[in-house]
Amino acid sequence: MLTARDDLGAAKPNRPDEIRSMTHQMIGREGQIEIAAEISWQWDRLSSPPDWVWALGSGQVLSPAFKKLLDENTGENDVIQWVPFPVLSGSETTLEYWMPHFPEWRDIFNQPIPRDGGIPFGVGMSASKSEGVRVARVPRTITGVIVDSDLMRAIKNLGLTGFRARAMRTE
Repeated sequence: MLTARDDLGAAKPNRPDEIRSMTHQMIGREGQIEIAAEISWQWDRLSSPPDWVWALGSGQVLSPAFKKLLDENTGENDVIQWVPFPVLSGSETTLEYWMPHFPEWRDIFNQPIPRDGGIPFGVGMSASKSEGVRVARVPRTITGVIVDSDLMRAIKNLGLTGFRARAMRTE
């Protein structure tokens, strides 16, 4: 499972109220989301942001390189809606970033996931349920993205930055 490295910095939204509304849509239900206004982010460091940016209030936004890798390596069981989320860097340059939204929740775990989201201690992947799924999100959360081992190798080989990886056991 991949999560943002918040120790590298964070991006702050230019419209916090709209972020809360959108985040509620993303967490609270399945399906495509609609963005009424352009939302952008201000990177809080002078250095360039990593490929995986912790976006306060909504999880993560990904660089074009990360988006391209996922687009090129996902299958028919992987559905991602890409929401444009420009990031204004410390040098005042607007950078193209994307938020992945997973409109279809996947039951890929070996135990039920609580209605309030999150992964309880001891939960792993179900080999039969996760077959053919290369990338997914834990239902009702915004912070973690689950990728299969081949996709994780591709991410590492490209040298993408800004995330923590935690292995999940498969039964």
